Amino acid sequence: MSENPQDQNQEMVPEKGQDSVSASPDTGLQKTEDSEKAGEEHTGEELEVKTQGPTPLEDMKFGPGLSKDGGRVCITYGRDQIMNKQVVSLIRELGINPVIMQDTAHIKKPIAQFYTENPEISFVVAILSADDWVYPKNGKPKDALMYCDQGVVFHLGFWIGRLGRNRVFALFYDQRSFRWPTEHFDVIYTPLDKNGIWKTELVSRLAAGGIQFNTQQK
Repeated sequence: MSENPQDQNQEMVPEKGQDSVSASPDTGLQKTEDSEKAGEEHTGEELEVKTQGPTPLEDMKFGPGLSKDGGRVCITYGRDQIMNKQVVSLIRELGINPVIMQDTAHIKKPIAQFYTENPEISFVVAILSADDWVYPKNGKPKDALMYCDQGVVFHLGFWIGRLGRNRVFALFYDQRSFRWPTEHFDVIYTPLDKNGIWKTELVSRLAAGGIQFNTQQK
C-alpha cells in the first residue's frame, strides 16, 4: 500500500525547545540561537578600513640608480644594437644604473609583473630604432617605410599612461624613411641627430624629472 501524499508533504513542526531553523543532516549545517545572537551583536558596527598610502620617501629603500628626488631610470629598446649601446652608455656615464626591459631577467615577464617588481621607476627612455620595413597589404615593397619594434611601441604607450609625457623620452632613428609609431600619443619625439643635440635634451629631461646624476659627464 502506498503512503498518503498528504503525509509526505506535511510540514514538520519543531518541538518546543528545538531551534526554529535547522539544516538537513546531509549538509551538517545548523543555525543556532547563539549564532543569531552573535549576528545581532555585530549589527550596526562599522568596519575600520585601513588604506595603505604611498611609502614616505625617507622610509624607502634605494638601490643602484635610485634617488630620493627622482626614482629609477628604465630603458626599452629595439634591435639596433649600435643605437642601443650609444644611449645606454650615455646613461651609465651619467652615473645612472638603469633597469633595461630587454635584459634576460625581464624580457619574458608580462609588463604588469615588471611594473609591480619595479615600482620605483619614474623615468623611461624608449629607443625607437628602424627595425621593420612595412607597407600596406595592397601596396608594393617599394612603398615600404621603416617602423620601430612593436613591443617597444607597446612599452611606450604603457609608460606614457603611467608616468606622463614629460617622464618618457622617446628617441627615434633620424632618417627620412622612418615613421613614428603614431601621432596620437601625447609624447615628445626627439631625433637622434649626428650633432649630439639629443644628449643635451636627454640630460635636461632627466634633470627636470628630478633624477640625480653626475653632471660633470655629458
